[in-house]
Amino acid sequence: MNKREELLARLMNFLAEKFKNQLVLKGGMLLRLLNSPRETRDLDYAWIRTKKRNLFAQEIKSALETLDGIQVPGVQANSRGIFIEVADKSSDQTARIEISVAESFSRPPQPMTTASLSQPYSLKPQVVATMDLAEALSNKIAASIERNQIRDLYDLMLMEPLTPFDEATLRLRLSKIEIGRSKPKQITPREATEILTQRMQSLTGERIQELTALIPDQSLQGMELIIKASLSRIIQKIEILGES
Repeated sequence: MNKREELLARLMNFLAEKFKNQLVLKGGMLLRLLNSPRETRDLDYAWIRTKKRNLFAQEIKSALETLDGIQVPGVQANSRGIFIEVADKSSDQTARIEISVAESFSRPPQPMTTASLSQPYSLKPQVVATMDLAEALSNKIAASIERNQIRDLYDLMLMEPLTPFDEATLRLRLSKIEIGRSKPKQITPREATEILTQRMQSLTGERIQELTALIPDQSLQGMELIIKASLSRIIQKIEILGES
């Protein structure tokens, strides 16, 4: 059994029950609910702000500390979002909860059961609000432009066959992109495709090995070609977006 994933599933179920649709799941845990084999070490959420960040952070901290064995050693709330460190004394595992602040969602969040991750650990499943996949793909494309991480390209490969990207979301993200944590700037769809093409061309078997800690070794064979094929299709669609 994966003790860290058990902790993440426990926290995800608790937050879904306690905060309902206030927190919208995205990121690696959303992909795990879609049967992605990639392990994740945190919970990523989006939140439409209804109160001050620090107040909501403290509200979540207080709620988490009602769980048996759970400690919350670190909480930060700043312009980038809310960041909560969680420790489980019983399993000696830690997890991180990241909550980004969204002005709005382009598409309504979708309900999804946590059964696939809950049942192996004898946890009661919950229904969690999840980011619409088209919107999530658009955000992942932007993240792949902002940072050169192999796990982002792997996630794109998983999501690309499931949904088209949401044009409105992608255009919004490209209007204030932060490449390498630089100041936000606007880039065109053509510039976006140029950066993604660079990411694709720099993808090597050696870089694929960086995924070893996140997915089973047997899944890595041929992964370079599969990721490049998905990236190529995404790039072609963004090129069409730039022409419209």
